[in-house]
Amino acid sequence: MRVKNTSTEKTYCGQTLATNQEYDIQSTELTRWQSDDSVVADLSTGLLLVGDGNTYQTAGAQAVNYLLGTGIKEVSVQVQPPFSSKVIGTKKLYIRATGKAHPVTVGSNNLDFLVPYNVMKFNGIQIVNCELGETVNLKVLDSATGAYSTFPNYMLNQFGFTINLPNGVFIKESQYDADVYKDMVIRIEYTAVTARDVRINYSIHELK
Repeated sequence: MRVKNTSTEKTYCGQTLATNQEYDIQSTELTRWQSDDSVVADLSTGLLLVGDGNTYQTAGAQAVNYLLGTGIKEVSVQVQPPFSSKVIGTKKLYIRATGKAHPVTVGSNNLDFLVPYNVMKFNGIQIVNCELGETVNLKVLDSATGAYSTFPNYMLNQFGFTINLPNGVFIKESQYDADVYKDMVIRIEYTAVTARDVRINYSIHELK
């Protein structure tokens, strides 16, 4: 596996790389590169590229997954139960469940949550103070700079389609998880019948 530094001179895992310098990661040091936060962060923004020596993965999410050995091309749903084990590959899961209050007005609202960690698993939401007759769509968008698709705020995937809400509390958890990456946006398109605050709890887990 080979990496290429596209930025100014930087040091990763004790290896200093000049601008456009390439480096072959040895099998004995691969785990260290996979778990290094600066490596993952720079792969996600394209400052560091990874590939097989002939071609490089330039899309952020694709590059990160290439290094981790998962081979996932973009934000996607995994095909195994996500948390049957705390360990996935060489990394561990840490619960980072987070709540946020969103003010809504009558009609359509975009309720955005910015992904705060380099690599995360997302597998559920809880909506508090919803009302009968309201609906939601659930989407994952690229960052404001287009770090993963090259298109700012591009819709990478959609997991909910005109879901009808009850009075009170709505909970949806999936046995499958979605991979999301730093600065992606979890967007809930919320159609409200009255103006008020809606509170949302996000079931997210950091992978590091």
